[in-house]
Amino acid sequence: MPRSCATSWPSRTTRPSRSTRRGWPSGRAAGASTRARSAGRCCGSVCCAKKTLHASEQDRPDVAAARDAWRGKMLAGADPRQLVFLDESGIDTRMTRSHAQAPRGKRAIGRVPGGHCRRLTILGAIAPDGMVAAMTVAAATSTAVLVAFVEQVLAPALKARPGAVLVMDNLAPHKAAAARRALDQAGLKRRYLPPHSPDLNPIEQAWAKMKERLRQAGARSIETLDNAVPDALSAITPDDASAWFRHCGYRSA
Repeated sequence: MPRSCATSWPSRTTRPSRSTRRGWPSGRAAGASTRARSAGRCCGSVCCAKKTLHASEQDRPDVAAARDAWRGKMLAGADPRQLVFLDESGIDTRMTRSHAQAPRGKRAIGRVPGGHCRRLTILGAIAPDGMVAAMTVAAATSTAVLVAFVEQVLAPALKARPGAVLVMDNLAPHKAAAARRALDQAGLKRRYLPPHSPDLNPIEQAWAKMKERLRQAGARSIETLDNAVPDALSAITPDDASAWFRHCGYRSA
């Protein structure tokens, strides 16, 4: 059975600093340690840094034109306060922290299930003031799953947001006739992102923060994973959402 959550998660506006969570010393000692680590990755004015990846398809003329048209229509003309972005993401019972402390010269070892893992799909929607609805299912996103999310979770959550415009990517269930009918019956306007443009969807940043929390939780059963989702989503604050909207170009959010 699907599990849904709306805006009842407790708000978390403060979190320990990264240095505090990892147990690193604070103050000048921590700063010196950070500088020493960073210096080893730089040569002159050039440093080793993590890549920010974008879809290579964005360079195609048709995709570039669609993205320009979107910016002209939505970024310039729409009221970002009315925008609600819908998306799906997958989570599983193999999620774990990617970094850990270890003695110098030693590997940091972690353990995850080596065989089959259990998976969940989470459907969610975000507005400039935070997550407005979410639902987990033990299945991939299908038209039936999307319709259930719209009718049972999303539409009730958006009743307090008259004039909301739902923005989605071009996943097939998003454009299915049954999904369009469900959205029309809920009185929701709909817009579709340009192809290959996850960078224009602020919920992608929400998924990243949620998954960071789930990796910390390290759930190894489907029940524990499902129960960890509301806590992970509660870490997403209104300030987070507003910043992600601005990062995607929705400047008035």
